[in-house]
Order: sequence, then C-alpha cells, then structure tokens
Amino acid sequence: MAGKATSSALLRACADWVVLGGPEEPVPVPNTRMVGGWIRWRRKRAYLPLKVAARRIGLSAGTLGALETGRRALTQVETAVKIADGLGVSREEMVIRAVWDFRRPEDQ
Repeated sequence: MAGKATSSALLRACADWVVLGGPEEPVPVPNTRMVGGWIRWRRKRAYLPLKVAARRIGLSAGTLGALETGRRALTQVETAVKIADGLGVSREEMVIRAVWDFRRPEDQ
C-alpha cells in the first residue's frame, strides 16, 4: 500500500473504503456504494436517530428513511447539500455519491 500521506487520498477515492478507528485499528465500512446506505451509515456513525437527523436536515423522517433504504432516489442537488450539511459531511462527496447511483452499470 502507498505511504501514509497518499493512503488517505486513495481511501477516499475507493467505493469500499476504510476509516481509521484509532491510531492503529482500521474499522471497515460496510459496503455503502449506494448513496442511501452511505447516508444511513453516516447517520448511525454520528449516533443520530432517524427523527433527529431528519429534523436537523430539514426533511421528514419518512423521506430520509426512504432515501436510506433506496425506496426514493436522491435526485435533487439541494437535498444532497441539506443532507451533507445536516450530517456534517462534505457536500462534494455527497453529490458525487448521489450521481454515482445514476450511472449505467457498464460505466461503473
């Protein structure tokens, strides 16, 4: 694997990436390639119940739950930005993950 300086950039670029849980303990992230699963993982990682996160984001709990489970697609950039801000994650990463969901299988 690359040196420590480039490994974090490499990890951010991967679909299945790893977050460091401590100084020497990598914690694997579940397969969250789909944006809904990633949103749910980030919400749970922040110890936010669905209703609290939805209120913070400015969505109903039903809408956020539908996005997390894939019953509803994240098609609006404004909604992606609200979710990113509410969860304290990068707006760019959220939009990139939302766009990734709409790529054709042969492009992935």
